[in-house]
Amino acid sequence: MNSPINIFIFVVFFGISAHLFSQEENNKFPQDDHYIVFKFGYTQPIAVGDNFASKTFTNITGIDAEVFFNLSDGQFLLGLHYGNTYNRIKNNELVGGQNKTNTFFIGPLLGYQFYPRNDFRFMISAGVGAVKYKNFLNDDFRIVADTGTTVWFNPEFSYHFWKVLGVYFSPNFRKDFLSIEAPEPIQGFFNSTNYINLKLGIRLLL
Repeated sequence: MNSPINIFIFVVFFGISAHLFSQEENNKFPQDDHYIVFKFGYTQPIAVGDNFASKTFTNITGIDAEVFFNLSDGQFLLGLHYGNTYNRIKNNELVGGQNKTNTFFIGPLLGYQFYPRNDFRFMISAGVGAVKYKNFLNDDFRIVADTGTTVWFNPEFSYHFWKVLGVYFSPNFRKDFLSIEAPEPIQGFFNSTNYINLKLGIRLLL
């Protein structure tokens, strides 16, 4: 089992145990006023659609980090998103002999956090940013980079064991628009990719 999943399971087990054995009968947190949210987790991307990522990427894993700021008394949040995925290549004749690709993306976020309960929360966020595909050819000494724009939408479910510590799950939807030179009939195959990203991680609220 991957070490990020082991860490996540340990945090969940430890948090639930502490929560169940708490001396407080009603462990509810007051609604936040001003705060900062830090999130870090493991990502399992799934490439979908008719594009080069869905046809050639395999064994995709990644890490994901976000920070949000609540700048007023409301529930709107501003933030920054950074992600990195690691992709092995199958059918590498479709992508010029590449054997692996690392993808980096970063951009601002706008979110809105709901409070159905103080310990269980639901948040939606969306953003647009820059993406870079770092492509390694078969000998690993030659690197070709492709860049573009990425947009994403995040519904997120989180549970806080304490006010400052929780865990989250998010089925993230992401689309990348790339500027790869290709013949007109197959430009759509190379110039956009679609992903469903399953994200698990730790959530800190300060």
